[in-house]
Amino acid sequence: MLNKMSFKMQLLSGYFLILGVLTIISIVAYHNITNLITISGWVSHTYEVIGEGRSLVEEMVNQETGMRGYLVAGKDHFLEPYTQEKANFRKIMDELQKTVSDNPPQVARLQEIDQSAQNWLKNAADVQIQKRRKDRIIERMAHESSGHRNLSFSSKRQRKGT
Repeated sequence: MLNKMSFKMQLLSGYFLILGVLTIISIVAYHNITNLITISGWVSHTYEVIGEGRSLVEEMVNQETGMRGYLVAGKDHFLEPYTQEKANFRKIMDELQKTVSDNPPQVARLQEIDQSAQNWLKNAADVQIQKRRKDRIIERMAHESSGHRNLSFSSKRQRKGT
């Protein structure tokens, strides 16, 4: 068949064959690059979600640390991380829920985590903090009353001259 075509036609046929192959390769390369860019965006999105998830865990740990510090020492300044991280937790949780809003299973998991965190705050942390505050008031009252007894005892001693 090639023998019956003129040289000019053979040359043009080869040219169009090469042009067709290059066009197909270009289309495939464009499609692959587009997919690669899309996948890269999803990978970036995944790392963002993982980073925000880690921040969420850090906020919970900081809340717990502040609470435990207060429970042990009974000093109000130990509650600063607890109250600050409680607000940060809420902010990060809201941002994270917006970030994963396109993925219903992740939204459901975040709602479950949020519910667990709220239950911990309501049924454990806040209860223990309130109990410690009451204990602190009782300790203060006991300390003050024992101090008055000691004062009255020492004043009696001074009156007797001992």
